[in-house]
Amino acid sequence: MKSGNFWLWNVIEKVLQEAQLPRTSFIQTQPIYQLAKNWELAFEGQAGMDFVAITPEQLQCQIVPVFYWPIVDEEQYVKATSHVWTHSVMRPESLRRFRLFDKIVYIIRDPRDVAISYHRFSSNAFHQRFYGRREKLTPQQDWGVHVLSFLTTRAELGAHIVFYERLQREWEPELDRLLAYLEIDLTPTQRAAVRAATAFETMKKKSTLHLAKGEAYGWTGVLDDKQQASFTYIHDRFLELLGYPLTKADAEAGKLPTLPTEAQLAAAIPNLWTV
Repeated sequence: MKSGNFWLWNVIEKVLQEAQLPRTSFIQTQPIYQLAKNWELAFEGQAGMDFVAITPEQLQCQIVPVFYWPIVDEEQYVKATSHVWTHSVMRPESLRRFRLFDKIVYIIRDPRDVAISYHRFSSNAFHQRFYGRREKLTPQQDWGVHVLSFLTTRAELGAHIVFYERLQREWEPELDRLLAYLEIDLTPTQRAAVRAATAFETMKKKSTLHLAKGEAYGWTGVLDDKQQASFTYIHDRFLELLGYPLTKADAEAGKLPTLPTEAQLAAAIPNLWTV
């Protein structure tokens, strides 16, 4: 959560639209949608997005935080929708359900920014209505486990990993990588349309609750020295493995994360599934 999922969703959605690929939605064909599309949720159009929870027990259709419904025929569900969003962590028993999808794109963001973004989001009316407010800015303890769960299965799933910071600062090469993975060709005009539609200021007009600043390494200006040290300490081994800056100076110098090799991952963190 709060890792740029909404941004990534819109980037992929706009790519599919520009490529003029057939578009289908499961949730928009369900009776609940006619009611839910008028609910005041986190952002415009949320009720019409195919959001799922993927667990060892089931595949579940959701309009968070109000509507949850189990999907009985999972293969038929996948055929009925062309673009799905999930926050689900990977578990060994969940692999079969993740394999139902042809393509999997996973986004990673600096956990210090994730914590700040979530804390800021918790102060809005939507979050307070359904979840209350988080008064204290605290690290996201499960961030490393969530990210690790996808890195360890990346090869098996054929998943594509996106770093929030690289997508923000190296848009063109990152879009190249994404399009190659999706096996989609776009003209320069179509690529420009994707960029314009998913620019932060454009998207913020549609979602003032969900989007605040859209920064990379915003933690350098929010966390004091003590907080920076404590937040970094919690994820230090994993931050080092991914090449995230550990100091404010490295962040301000523009250091960007990189994907570790399978060998680097195995050497750095033994017994991965246990972790």
